[in-house]
Amino acid sequence: MSTDKSKTRELILNGNLYKVLFLISFPIVVTNIIQAFYDLTDMFYVGKLGAMPLSALSLAGPVNFFIMAIAMGMATGSISLISKCIGEGNFSRFSRYAGQLIVLNFVLSLFVTICALFFIEHLLDLLGVKGELKELSRVYFYVTIFGIPIMFLSISITYILNAQGETILSMIIVLFANVVNFILDPILIFSFNMGIVGAAWATLFSKLLTVVFYLFLTYRLNRGLKIYPKDLAPDIRSIKEIVNLGLPSTFGQIMVSLSFFIFNYIVIEISPKFLAAYGLTNTIISFLFLPAMGIGTGIISIVGQNLGAKKINRVGEVLKKGFFISLAILLIINSIVITNKQFILKLFTNDLEVLNYANNYLLLTTIGTFGYGLQQVFFGGLIGSGRTKIAMIIVFIRLWLIRIPVVFIFQYFGIIEDSLGYAFIISNYLAIIILVVFTCTRYWTKSVLIKKYNSN
Repeated sequence: MSTDKSKTRELILNGNLYKVLFLISFPIVVTNIIQAFYDLTDMFYVGKLGAMPLSALSLAGPVNFFIMAIAMGMATGSISLISKCIGEGNFSRFSRYAGQLIVLNFVLSLFVTICALFFIEHLLDLLGVKGELKELSRVYFYVTIFGIPIMFLSISITYILNAQGETILSMIIVLFANVVNFILDPILIFSFNMGIVGAAWATLFSKLLTVVFYLFLTYRLNRGLKIYPKDLAPDIRSIKEIVNLGLPSTFGQIMVSLSFFIFNYIVIEISPKFLAAYGLTNTIISFLFLPAMGIGTGIISIVGQNLGAKKINRVGEVLKKGFFISLAILLIINSIVITNKQFILKLFTNDLEVLNYANNYLLLTTIGTFGYGLQQVFFGGLIGSGRTKIAMIIVFIRLWLIRIPVVFIFQYFGIIEDSLGYAFIISNYLAIIILVVFTCTRYWTKSVLIKKYNSN
């Protein structure tokens, strides 16, 4: 193991926790912001084509998230195992788990691609999409579907790097890919007159470069821990361990994406203009909780490595510090957005009806992001300790037992457009209360990883 890699592990296990959180989480925050520019860049350029292409892109969001949920779920399961191996100093087992994640996600990507090709038309019909909106959505989806294996591999690489604490390397790779996407978008959309399909091709090509750049940095420049070819041979035992921890995370991600389908169906019933406003606002809102999500992701590897090294006391401290740092950041960012929301929205569209819808929805969801953002800190602790089932249950409660019923309750009483915003606020604040109460029990620090996988 190189000196740089030894220093990263030593910092995570013994360093000042504020410094650890900053050095591990800040690159993830930057990476998440850069990653969000994929969607924002597409929204910016596609929005210039009119409200209908923008609506098609908004419709594609939940479908893409549903597809990515499978890869992200399995990767989330593996990050607990990988970080624990590094905390123990067992780097051969790190290579095994990382290699098996890549194999597993590649096989899953082929299965998902075949299913998507067969069911995409039925899905559009089920959502009630018709006319020009259906045609624009269809052509965009077909390009995206053929890029699913690349998408899965790209996600696996990012999670493997984050588990190591090599978050700066992950940031460099994503930055490189995003610059390529930013350059290609206007060329393909306007210069080659490809419209919304050009945005899909630009994103696909940039994801491919993510994989190529990772291989170059890791194997030619010796950055990050290597995955050896022998560990790409299927190992049923390791795959089962990843699946056992990853399946609850996958179900959690799928529950999120399925709820988006329901919300999209509700929004489509209101009007195509409200769909455009809904998609635009959600893209903007995603930026608000990116810092907290970055801190939560960093906490996963910090918790996993410290549990692997049997440093239980550091685990609770990192959550406390992560909570207050996230709260301070959310207060600053949300204040800026609320005071400048009209200016921000007009950067993306000049349609007055879309702007009116988006203005109200942006205000409500900005208030709700405090609850959602702070949840990520506690989810980081749960996932890092291997408590992925608990995390899944809380996600289920937040979405399916609280948010969706609340939407229909508000609509029953005649509050239509604002029902989604109010439900977002209520569900997120109730979820953060549940997470705080559960975390205070400290039951979750009795790591599943320590009990179940110590004998491997």
